[in-house]
Amino acid sequence: MKSNQSIKAPGLKYIILMFLFIGLSILIYIYWYFQVSENSKNYLINYKEKLSHQDIKIEWAEIETKGFPYRIEQNINDIKIKFNDHIIESKNIKFINQPWNFRHFLIKLENNINLQNKDQSIKILNENLISSLIIEKDLTKRLSIQSNLLNILFRDISIKLLMPEFHFRSTNKENIEAFISANTLLINDLNSMQIDKIIIEADILNTNNLNNQSLISWSIMNGGIDIKNFTFIINNNPLYFNGFLGLDKNSEILSSISLKGEGVEDLLKIMKKKNIINSDIYKASNLIIKTINISSKLIDKEPTYSLNSQNGELYFMNIKLLKLVDLKKYFLN
Repeated sequence: MKSNQSIKAPGLKYIILMFLFIGLSILIYIYWYFQVSENSKNYLINYKEKLSHQDIKIEWAEIETKGFPYRIEQNINDIKIKFNDHIIESKNIKFINQPWNFRHFLIKLENNINLQNKDQSIKILNENLISSLIIEKDLTKRLSIQSNLLNILFRDISIKLLMPEFHFRSTNKENIEAFISANTLLINDLNSMQIDKIIIEADILNTNNLNNQSLISWSIMNGGIDIKNFTFIINNNPLYFNGFLGLDKNSEILSSISLKGEGVEDLLKIMKKKNIINSDIYKASNLIIKTINISSKLIDKEPTYSLNSQNGELYFMNIKLLKLVDLKKYFLN
């Protein structure tokens, strides 16, 4: 009997040691998890403070930490972002990350987004909006946003984006690469309008000057958007754009854009139907399109058209199409 007890005793000790080790590991993990979750919360608070030095103020009611034991979820309630006279608000934003990597956040926004500036306001409704944010050395390096639906409400206009995706990447200290796509864009006002298969590839230039400057100052300091490729389908016909988009010193849209594709004529037809341009302008523009098409066929080259804006007016091949919206009345400072 004594020999049997002496044989079993060492095995029992190993079992006890194993349970002690597991218990100690669990305690260490719990301690480590809550330390890291606190670091994650502090990182958001510190990042908020850093943005305040760039005149971007962020306010929230409270932060709730959830997600134990596999993830850290920071629920930020009643968030408000202020930049110059612009205000962005939402009821709740969730920042989610793994305990071992609190510089990579998944961001879920399940509530509406409200944008305000003086007496103007925009409401953005969304379905399953989620984004990925990677931060290195306090700078955003990669930001990806996707949603099943974005519905932008402004006055009596509703702009719907179906399955939109937004991707931004910092390529150097000055420029940001942007890629935007959507299956369909629907504009509903007096007459509905549909655009399909939207793809935009562009560079946002000299973004360092945007941090502490207004949009106007940024544009004057060589800021703007270099559009590498902007394509979409309208009435089953493709349309391709590339060029530059910026602002002049008077806050007017400044652009020089080249466009190709069979959808050019369809776009002008829709503009005429929606009374954006009158019949005389449409006829003159259509005549130029037919002339360029004939000359392009003679030299076996794809027709190319120009679209330019200056002094608040938009021109198609030197024909004044329309007066552009005054951005100073809306969200420009």
